[in-house]
Amino acid sequence: MNTTFIAIEPDKFSYFVVRALAISLFFLTLFGVGFSILFYESLPFEDPARLREAQVFLAVSSSGMMGGLMRYFSHDAVIKNESLNLWHMVHAAIVGLFVSLVLFLILRAGIINQTQIDTFNVWGVTGVSAITGFFAERVIERFSNLYNEVVGNTSKPGEGS
Repeated sequence: MNTTFIAIEPDKFSYFVVRALAISLFFLTLFGVGFSILFYESLPFEDPARLREAQVFLAVSSSGMMGGLMRYFSHDAVIKNESLNLWHMVHAAIVGLFVSLVLFLILRAGIINQTQIDTFNVWGVTGVSAITGFFAERVIERFSNLYNEVVGNTSKPGEGS
């Protein structure tokens, strides 16, 4: 790449870099979902139960990230090509990852009546995790409201006590 282009038009170059990183992040999560569903046998685990746990964990985390990215890419400003903020994109992916993992761990801890990991439908878990990642902001808001009602806190999140 010609360095004079970077010096003359740095905005176009930074726009290109942000687009390239956005595409890379999306394909990384897509690869994680595909790998966790189709090629999980190559993970370095001898025990089949551990292999299945790792497969489900990888599927939940990568599809949660993909759901967060789907939410970010569906915003009007991104669709209309007005703005693409790398930090907001990474934030959406990380929030989607954490919310889908926390929800899966809550369900895995015993709320669902499924005790054997062998009977999990990985496709279904992946789909639910992607939807959870997509609605991660709303899930956080709902859990915050639920916590406030259980504890008896009447102030809204973000307000002083």
